[in-house]
Amino acid sequence: MNLIFGNSGTGNEKYRGLVKIKLVHSSWGSLIMVDQVYLKDPMVWFQPLTSLPSIVFNTDEGIVCRLSMDINGSHTLVVEFTSNDLCQSLDDGSFLYECNIWGPSGLGENYSSCWEERDGIPHLVLFHHTDERGYYGILESGEIWASPWNIQGTRKLINIHYVYFTNLDKIRSPQDLTAIAMSSDKIIHLAKDGAKIPQEIPPNWKETWLRNEILELEVYECKPEARKYTIKALINSTFLASNHLLRHDDFSIWYEVSFPAIFRVGVSPGSVLKLEEHQIYPSDEIKRVDYVVIGDATTLHGLAAPANEEDTEMIFRIHRDISEPPLEYWINNSNEEQFLSIRHEFNKFEIGNPSK
Repeated sequence: MNLIFGNSGTGNEKYRGLVKIKLVHSSWGSLIMVDQVYLKDPMVWFQPLTSLPSIVFNTDEGIVCRLSMDINGSHTLVVEFTSNDLCQSLDDGSFLYECNIWGPSGLGENYSSCWEERDGIPHLVLFHHTDERGYYGILESGEIWASPWNIQGTRKLINIHYVYFTNLDKIRSPQDLTAIAMSSDKIIHLAKDGAKIPQEIPPNWKETWLRNEILELEVYECKPEARKYTIKALINSTFLASNHLLRHDDFSIWYEVSFPAIFRVGVSPGSVLKLEEHQIYPSDEIKRVDYVVIGDATTLHGLAAPANEEDTEMIFRIHRDISEPPLEYWINNSNEEQFLSIRHEFNKFEIGNPSK
């Protein structure tokens, strides 16, 4: 699976909107990470697919943050906001800012989904796809059970379970399954950075030099017709776990969101999510692990890391201290070590195989 991002360019149209961000720290530096970008007219939101490292600088008018990211439709957005644009801090460690957005004309046509604002917090329209039994079970009970499986669908988690959603309104094709880390033949292929992949891959490629260039990722086995029943839900954006990332450095450092069509709500094992009038409510407290797995896209091992979630050699730790806004914190602590001082819980696994 080879993805092409941003080849349609940025465009010259300017919009006013909102951006939800987190300040994250790694052993090699810090980043302003975007959760979503929102327009208010129309009420649609955009999931970043890739992003460049954030640019933060001081001016007489305030601290400025400039972000560049790719979205649906092969378009690139440039998002800019200042320290004066802060709307509020949120309890998932994120911050909501008003922002300027530069993008293509008709930007709203390339949206990921719709949203509503409730109590000043963005709530996203997302979808949970299931089979007939699961669909009617959810409607009758008003509950969605959490899954113990990791994103790859090959290992069980024992300290946190997730309810899985997507911005895809239907699962119609094998490509839709791939977007949510499923496949009818249990395999997704990924190529590492710099790989010279021929237009026609020979059937015996695993016996050639290509075995060192292409990752054959085992995923949960599923067919599109097994996910033809859909629950539409409105979800508080602060409930959602942060997406894992792939780190590329083929021409410069940039980050790719791993499986950007997957959205998860973490809960304690045994807990469920309540569905009332199409809105999601937790039956217990939302559970978060407060870090993001970073996969090194130059290696096959790194390509697999965001999907298996067990390799935490490279991670971003989410800065949860909201006593100082992130832009001010960035400027005031730019030369200080941040990564080692943050403590959090890691995912814990048991050995297991997904049921067919």
